[in-house]
Amino acid sequence: MAAFGSSDPIQNNSAIQKISLLSTFKSTQLISKLMVVKMLVVVVALFATLWFPYRFLVVYNSFATHRYMELWFFKFCKTMIFINSAINPILYNAMSNKFRKAFKRLLSCGKPDINHAPS
Repeated sequence: MAAFGSSDPIQNNSAIQKISLLSTFKSTQLISKLMVVKMLVVVVALFATLWFPYRFLVVYNSFATHRYMELWFFKFCKTMIFINSAINPILYNAMSNKFRKAFKRLLSCGKPDINHAPS
């Protein structure tokens, strides 16, 4: 007998619960995928922005007859590249619960968190 065509309210309720769980699971998956895409977009945008001064300098100096060799600009480019490397863990921490939990577990050498231990 089909679950929706059944006159048994228990079977109808069970089918509705299964559909509700499936819908909740799919929406949770969608939210999770959207968060990953958002984090990826932010990381790639920052990567491109922070590496742009150096890449521009390299391309410019490849074609220019008089190369641009200002020390302050080299230091600026180097700082931007270092910031790019340093900011990634901060971004992951800010945007990902999974990363945060794994990092806490890593810092505690895999020991369970006593504040969230099962009762």
